[in-house]
Amino acid sequence: MHWHRKAQIQNVLSRIPGGETLYYWLQRYVTKSLPPSDKKFLERFEIEAGHVDTFCRLGNCPVGEAVFFQFGAGWTMSGPLIFHALGVNKQILVDIRRLLRPWLINVSVEQLGRLDVGRKLPRVANQQLSSHVDTAIQQMHDWWGMDYRAPSDARATGLPDNSVDCIATTNTLEHIPAKDIAEIMVECHRILKPGGVISFRVDYQDHYSYFDRSIGVYNFLQYAPTDWRSFNPSLHYQNRLRHCEYLDMYRQAGFDVAEDHAREGSTEDINQLRTLKLHEQFSSMSPEDLAVRYSTVVLKKSVPAVAARAA
Repeated sequence: MHWHRKAQIQNVLSRIPGGETLYYWLQRYVTKSLPPSDKKFLERFEIEAGHVDTFCRLGNCPVGEAVFFQFGAGWTMSGPLIFHALGVNKQILVDIRRLLRPWLINVSVEQLGRLDVGRKLPRVANQQLSSHVDTAIQQMHDWWGMDYRAPSDARATGLPDNSVDCIATTNTLEHIPAKDIAEIMVECHRILKPGGVISFRVDYQDHYSYFDRSIGVYNFLQYAPTDWRSFNPSLHYQNRLRHCEYLDMYRQAGFDVAEDHAREGSTEDINQLRTLKLHEQFSSMSPEDLAVRYSTVVLKKSVPAVAARAA
């Protein structure tokens, strides 16, 4: 499908009542992207396990005692299930909308138990959730220590100050407007304990390029904001922010960048960028800044001086 056509469909679905449900059915029966394939699940496992490994290296307590917080939990709960399998006992999961689908979570449970993930897991969930959403949410809490809250706003969680040990999210921030990200980061700073860890995976590539091979991963950098709006429906929103802009927002919110694992652009990527007529919003940035495809960034909230001396 040409990316223009997909954008048109998603624009319509974004504007009509029940459009999100129709989009779910489209992914299930037309594009067949739900449930994710075994290959996609294993790719996701590597990313999510990386978040837990980071906390084990840099965190402020044993992983089994930690409170993990995630925004943008999504349809399948594959990330939270992987966290649970790796020893996380308490998770707070928020989403702006209640996207959770019990049958998709059950598929994730089955995949986690069946697939060779390349490491020994401390435990694997083997229960199957009820098809009734409210019952399933309670079961997630009782069986796996997951406190699922949706609809819930990550800009105003209502959680106490300094109450979570780790904040992790995967391929979520690129779908949030810049102004909202700035507010989310302020909230993350408030709720993260001193010595806690943030691990964010962000994908900076044009997501339309994943299914339309006629365009490259930097295609969307050519469009003016007013033109891009036509291709940027709420169901497939992409903020087009570049890696350096995220780093600035993290620092402005009061975080130290402890680790920056960026997948920098290759020579071929740089050459591809130079063939594009970039919009002036991006043309002032260096090709190296623009070319970063994705990254995992680890942030630390500085320990106050008094607490550091007491330790």
